[in-house]
Amino acid sequence: MARSGDRKQLSPEDVLGHYHAGPKAGVFTDVITAFQLLPADAELTVHSDSELCVKTLNEWAAGWEQRGWRRKSGASANLELVKALWWLQHAHCRVRVQWILAHDGTRWNEYADALANAYLR
Repeated sequence: MARSGDRKQLSPEDVLGHYHAGPKAGVFTDVITAFQLLPADAELTVHSDSELCVKTLNEWAAGWEQRGWRRKSGASANLELVKALWWLQHAHCRVRVQWILAHDGTRWNEYADALANAYLR
């Protein structure tokens, strides 16, 4: 995990190389990467246009953890990624995750989308 002051310069492959696992795994890995790059005392909001990722963290994961990481409807796809992100979110207790609408002109959302699409070409 990166600490404040010793940031690693990431290449597109570092950040986007996981997309071969599928878009849902890719989104979770993106947010994991964001948390890993934050200092432990960070206080900010991580924005994601993945409603699945945001709802997983903000609404569902607590219940899954209480049920031994089982959903009411069965097994959870990408469970190891969900667990990793859940623990990272708790380690960064002053970091919120918030959903934003995709493709609405939000500067950094459009930039991240352009990077992902450029890598996939």
